[in-house]
Amino acid sequence: MFEQETGECFCNKDFAAEDLKRILQYVRYNTFAKDRRGKKKAILEFHPIEKLFHVTGGVPEEDRTYERLAEVLNASFAKHGITQCSHKIHYLANMYVETNYFTATEEFGNKHSYMPYKGRGFQQVTDWNHGKAKTKAERERTSNYKAYSDGEGNQDIYSGTNYLKVASDIELAADTSGWFWKRANINVDAEKDDIFGTAKKINNPSAKSTKSINGYDMRRVAWIKFKEAFNNYPYNCVTDASKNPREYGEGVLEEMRKWADQHVQYKQEGEWIKGVGTTGFRTAQTKEALGRMDCSEFVCRYLHKLGVLPKMKAITTRGMITEKKFRNNLGNDNIEKVTGDTPQAGDIFVWGYINSNDNWSGHTGVVHSVDGDNITILEAIGSGGSSDESHNRNNGGYEGKNCTRTSVYQKNGKALANHTGWKGYFRPKNYTRQL
Repeated sequence: MFEQETGECFCNKDFAAEDLKRILQYVRYNTFAKDRRGKKKAILEFHPIEKLFHVTGGVPEEDRTYERLAEVLNASFAKHGITQCSHKIHYLANMYVETNYFTATEEFGNKHSYMPYKGRGFQQVTDWNHGKAKTKAERERTSNYKAYSDGEGNQDIYSGTNYLKVASDIELAADTSGWFWKRANINVDAEKDDIFGTAKKINNPSAKSTKSINGYDMRRVAWIKFKEAFNNYPYNCVTDASKNPREYGEGVLEEMRKWADQHVQYKQEGEWIKGVGTTGFRTAQTKEALGRMDCSEFVCRYLHKLGVLPKMKAITTRGMITEKKFRNNLGNDNIEKVTGDTPQAGDIFVWGYINSNDNWSGHTGVVHSVDGDNITILEAIGSGGSSDESHNRNNGGYEGKNCTRTSVYQKNGKALANHTGWKGYFRPKNYTRQL
């Protein structure tokens, strides 16, 4: 495997344009929406990485660049005390939803009760109580637009049609949002890494549950993916690294867990392409090849690391569903089907079947440890996650998807023994390295 580059975190550090572009590309690639036909696609397919604030708001073309975005964000963050990685991650995760994935600086629609002071800017600052106010004095007292305008040194965005500038002027879009963030004291919730807390203050301060917050599910997913894009926050953050110290022991399983915890990009790729030949995507030891993989590639690299596969091979999940097939594809007998339903550390689980669309569906991963009914799994998992996500999330497993991860499933849950097409566990033997 390779050691992940750590570099520096973004505490008290400005973003460069390249930083923001890399981060946003990662998040857009790893968050999803359905197209008009109901097909799930990455946001990046709807909005290419070159596109910024191109849908609504009237931001001039010369301001729709990563250089300009970095400039206004850095200035606003410095001015309003948004300085730590935790602050910036929560700000950007909420901004991702508020601005429709960094495409819009103005709320959609014109039939809101709080018109004309609808959501504008990077956090879509809204006079959400405007439509309920009975008097001009009450409207002004609850108005974010009025409160910002009354602030020392701030522009007037309340009089006449000045409110429109909050969407079209990218400096105002950033500054009003930073001002609101500071006014609502959202850093407190960000430092607790509380996405419900930050989302609530931005979208609905009276919310008692996640159902009362617009776009909460996407905010949560974006929060996870921005943390990954921030070099797996908090592990490499100078401020918060101590919140989640990692400890790894000796042996191949611990090497694989460390690798799984780096959340390497999930991607299905072919080792051989017609007209191209061998790609090396699934077998090479280069940084490029090791930087993305699917579930069966992760398992093959584990077997290679263990010494069961003297030479790295590309074996699909379909080639692992029986002991005979597994051995044939390995080219040796260094695997055996486990009798019974209780695995041990180092075993490989496999399930697979022909689905309703007459396509093969399957998954595999490595057992890291067994604790009663909880089985800790190392795996590369796609955007759909597992069939046991609630248990995984509630028992210390990583809840991010479309990446490698350490998961915790029920022994007889829907992700393992009770999954459709369950094949069972396979145990490596005659390995040459410490398990």
